[in-house]
Amino acid sequence: MRRPHHFVPSVFDIPYGQLWEEGKRALLYDIDNTLCPHGEPLPSPEVLGLLQQLQQQGFKVGLLSNNREGRVQQFNGQLQLPSRYRARKPLTRKIKALLAEMAVPPAEAVLVGDQIFTDVWCGHRAGLTTVLVAPFSTRDLWTIHLKRIPERWLLRRWKLSAQR
Repeated sequence: MRRPHHFVPSVFDIPYGQLWEEGKRALLYDIDNTLCPHGEPLPSPEVLGLLQQLQQQGFKVGLLSNNREGRVQQFNGQLQLPSRYRARKPLTRKIKALLAEMAVPPAEAVLVGDQIFTDVWCGHRAGLTTVLVAPFSTRDLWTIHLKRIPERWLLRRWKLSAQR
């Protein structure tokens, strides 16, 4: 398992200027526990503002979620971003399709998420820069709680920490 390129407390702490200078032009975000607490139906005004600001700065922005279609559509209703649901991360088929729709090569894209074994692994497998954010909240599905155990071990091994 490869380390994330960046590990930060939240999407608001990502070094977007540095990413732009490195030639990154697209930002793909997981939704639950990355942009909002798990199950929160809509993005907060702060997240809406951030994503709009990033688009004004020239970034292409998209959503890549393992969640179901209705969940992604509801969250994306006001944003109207290119998106993929049931992405089955760490598989790469849907991330490649999203990048093709956005007309961005993998080398110019960043995947942002809260899980090592889905988001970071998928990003690395697809050739993207990866940003791991600390989970938005501790409220998760039980299956994700199980994955958090080896994730904590890896973070300690890699000597990474980021607290919200």
